[in-house]
Amino acid sequence: VDSFRELALWQIDDNDKGDYSTFNLKAAPFAERPDANRFSSYKYGDPLTPMPRAYAGDPVVIRSINVGPSMDTLHFQGQRFSNEFRYHDAAGNPEGTLIDTVHNGMSEKYTIVLDGGPGTTAKPGDYLYQNGDARRTAQGAWGILRVLDGADSTLKPLPGKSLPSNAATVHTSTGAAPPATTDLGNPCQGSTKTDTFDVSAVDLSGGNGTNARAAFVSTSDVAAIKKGTLKVTPLTLHVAAGDCVVVNLTNNRAVPASFSAGRLLRNPTSSGVNVGFTSEQTAAPFGGKAKYRYYADKEEIGSAVVADLGADEANGTKIGLYGAVVVAPTGATFTDPVTRKTVNRGISVDVSVPGKASYRDFTTFLADDDARIGQDFMPYPTNAVSGKTGINYRSAPAGDGPSAFAVADPGTPILTSYAGDPVTVHEISTPGSEQQHVFSLGGLAAPRDRFVHDSELTTNQSVGPWESFDAEISGGAGGWSKSTGDFFYGDLRRPFTQVGAWGLQRVLPKPATCPAAGAGVECLG
Repeated sequence: VDSFRELALWQIDDNDKGDYSTFNLKAAPFAERPDANRFSSYKYGDPLTPMPRAYAGDPVVIRSINVGPSMDTLHFQGQRFSNEFRYHDAAGNPEGTLIDTVHNGMSEKYTIVLDGGPGTTAKPGDYLYQNGDARRTAQGAWGILRVLDGADSTLKPLPGKSLPSNAATVHTSTGAAPPATTDLGNPCQGSTKTDTFDVSAVDLSGGNGTNARAAFVSTSDVAAIKKGTLKVTPLTLHVAAGDCVVVNLTNNRAVPASFSAGRLLRNPTSSGVNVGFTSEQTAAPFGGKAKYRYYADKEEIGSAVVADLGADEANGTKIGLYGAVVVAPTGATFTDPVTRKTVNRGISVDVSVPGKASYRDFTTFLADDDARIGQDFMPYPTNAVSGKTGINYRSAPAGDGPSAFAVADPGTPILTSYAGDPVTVHEISTPGSEQQHVFSLGGLAAPRDRFVHDSELTTNQSVGPWESFDAEISGGAGGWSKSTGDFFYGDLRRPFTQVGAWGLQRVLPKPATCPAAGAGVECLG
């Protein structure tokens, strides 16, 4: 077994001040770093929270321990790891979905072995880690993992490894914004295909029929969105494994914005977050632009969560600036299920893969803004949810009891397919959320990890802020019995179900003749 660097990370939510979050009894609260550069060491210096250091390629292990009274998530931006790092295929290669967030409850422990050492490309730089619950991050539960770009006399090499030949760069705090980015780097490692996306951060006038106040949208759609003629959904970009991904961001808002995607390979200079001594990653207000380059190297990435980390918490993820990059198998192409047109974005697409069965791909974003449900101190909250809760910027009719779901079609997405169609549903708990949720597909089962052979099946999966779960429905639409009709999906945490965090899976009988383009859902083939 190789030597490795190890950090014991204690997540603590309560102290003598009340409901207050720390890592190893240290915090860097937003109140002391009150602007879009709150994570920046150029502006505010390094935080007091633990800052593990390593040389590029050093194996790093995080021992996460939750000693608080509540459920939390631990999120790494720019890092990734396997859910079960000891699990390998017959050739000795790690098996399983690559993730960047874990959730844990009281006294729960989790061992994280970073994939490929610190930094997913083993590139020097600073990487953000945080308690994923938005209020916990704001209270100061965040920190930096620093990968040195050269030798430092205060950090010895691991046994069997030598020091870099050059000296590490010495950075100093300037009290000002980070310097401009001059080189995005190229993490794409010989990729022959580049997917380019022009994206804008916009405010939504009157919500645009949603419960969001801002969104990432395709730049070509901005005019229609401002007119209110186009329905807004969370930005979902589709790429195939092996593709290089370029995002050109235009910021139409009055505050800074950024585009930060998890799990995908990138250089720290294309991270989308001004953390540590990283160069400027945001697009300036009122038309500013920024560019990011990522590499979707493996389909095991699944659904990579996207967030705005360029504004304060009230102006970014909490009000709708989130999305996903969904990575399909190598060579995959994507079509709209009704129009049959080739697409590369959308919460509902059909995926065709050379030599494999086509499948339907749905993406759901469950968001909440309730910091009080489940709190352990008085006054105890009622079961009434405060703030905005919904799926894909919308809520279903609220209610309870045996007829709560026997209503007209809800405003949340209807996931439509034919009985037996292969179906994958990406279940995302959004950045900016405050609570843990249990996502259900109404009794339909899916593997705990679709990339682990003989994985156990589950009908319900818990997810917290920044987490995603890729549910590949066993037996396809309608389950093993190929049942038709409407199936529930959504949050099983009752207060959130009651306020509308649910929707319908609509499973249709296989048609004798496939409908023409534009007349209905296409047949897979």
